[in-house]
Amino acid sequence: MKSVFYLFGFASLIFVVIAQPSCNFNFDTNSKYFCPLTGGNIDASYDGEIGGAHFENKADNDVLFLYADEAVKEFILKKIFDRFKNLEILEFRKGSISAISKDFFYNCNRLQKVLIKESVFVDVPVDIFGNCTAITEIDFGNNNIDNIESRAFAGLENLEILRLNENELKAIRPNVFSPLTKLQTLDLSKNNLKNFDANVFLSNTELRVLILAENKLDRLDSKYFNSLKQLTSIDLTKNVVNSTEKTLVDNLVGINSVKFKENSCIDLDFENFKQSDIDDFKTCIENFNGAPIMILSSVALVLLVISKLL
Repeated sequence: MKSVFYLFGFASLIFVVIAQPSCNFNFDTNSKYFCPLTGGNIDASYDGEIGGAHFENKADNDVLFLYADEAVKEFILKKIFDRFKNLEILEFRKGSISAISKDFFYNCNRLQKVLIKESVFVDVPVDIFGNCTAITEIDFGNNNIDNIESRAFAGLENLEILRLNENELKAIRPNVFSPLTKLQTLDLSKNNLKNFDANVFLSNTELRVLILAENKLDRLDSKYFNSLKQLTSIDLTKNVVNSTEKTLVDNLVGINSVKFKENSCIDLDFENFKQSDIDDFKTCIENFNGAPIMILSSVALVLLVISKLL
């Protein structure tokens, strides 16, 4: 009987050790001291402790990168910045994070890159990154996001890359991207977007790459691109675009990559959008709704030719 009792106790001890999150501290390929977090599949009884033994002469404040790809729950997130105050990169994949809030990121003044992918949260609330002004990249791809509040990205004046692909977005609030004045790459592909407010990109004057592939966009408003003078690449593959404004191309003078395949128009795929492609693109858009329209004014055409020759 005692043997059975001891065996049961030993098995329980093993379970506790396995269940507690633990850092296998090491150095990544960029020589950053980092924590690959394991044993994250725990229940609500978790007390917030993260195990693991440091390398000699290393401590919590030396950890710059934390990575986890197990079933990490959101109450682990609440403890990370208490312990690792100098984190620069936070990466969670294949987790079970059902919600995020600003409580997770209250002590993140050194954080530069956040990736929370393949999880289950649906909402990006107001001001979650209020103290994270150093962040340059956020990847929330492949979650279940269907709502982003207007001030969700407030304070991120240094953000350059934002990936929201493979979510459930049906609409974007007009001011969602307003704080992101240094944004250069925006990926909204593989959502359920049908249209935007005309001024949705008004503040994103540094945007260079815009990926809108595999949505349900049925019309292109030229105002989308009014302020995007730095835009060089746009991907509209696999939408249902069947109408546009005749001034559309006037705002794409600096573009050098256009992906327009599998829309209601003929297939177009310009890796290097150049003068010889203008007629094809013009014909494509002229034939929307079966009604020829004049796309390029003579001034816009001259500007486009000049820009491609320089």
